Amino acid sequence: MECSIVYGLVWLIGLGGLRGDVAGAARTLVVITPGLLGGSFLALGEEIGWRGLLVPQLATLTTFTKTALISGGIQAVWHWPFVLFVGFTSAAPPWYALSILTVTVTLAGFAAAWLRLRSGSVWPVVLAHASFNLYVQSGFNKLTEDTGPTEYVVDEFGLCLRAKRIGDRLHLLAPAPPLTTIPPPRRTPTCSLRNTLRQHSPTAATAANNS
Repeated sequence: MECSIVYGLVWLIGLGGLRGDVAGAARTLVVITPGLLGGSFLALGEEIGWRGLLVPQLATLTTFTKTALISGGIQAVWHWPFVLFVGFTSAAPPWYALSILTVTVTLAGFAAAWLRLRSGSVWPVVLAHASFNLYVQSGFNKLTEDTGPTEYVVDEFGLCLRAKRIGDRLHLLAPAPPLTTIPPPRRTPTCSLRNTLRQHSPTAATAANNS
């Protein structure tokens, strides 16, 4: 959803061009969807460590905010060698791509940690991770034509997608409110219940009339 909004705005205001038309773009996104299966196994390779093991352990030691920042920050640093030495980057300068990626992955730690702790499972995070990678790398990037500033505003290393993600994550910086609990019903003490039954019994009524 966030990718559709960001890339749609980029195409609309001219920071990047749409290759083809909207109908063609929609068809492309539908066609690549089965790739989620393979992408999920690749994402699991990362998430089983970051969110499967690290987040639950951190959550027992510190606050949610620190848990999200630490896990997201470690994951971001883990990507640095790929950006610096393997070519996992964009046409923008390396320092720019590295800075944007670091902020993005760190902030993504908030939503990922929330999903992991709320669901009690790593699979929602795996699916979200795989979906993002698939639709950005194999979908929206290939549908976007470079008009000059495009490399600076789209992709995993672009400013627009990062700004949208920052806005989405800010509300998670505050501690989550406690869940509303319904107080248990009050139980009538056994002695009071017995007294009530005695008062309304036929024998008690007869005794009261005789007196």
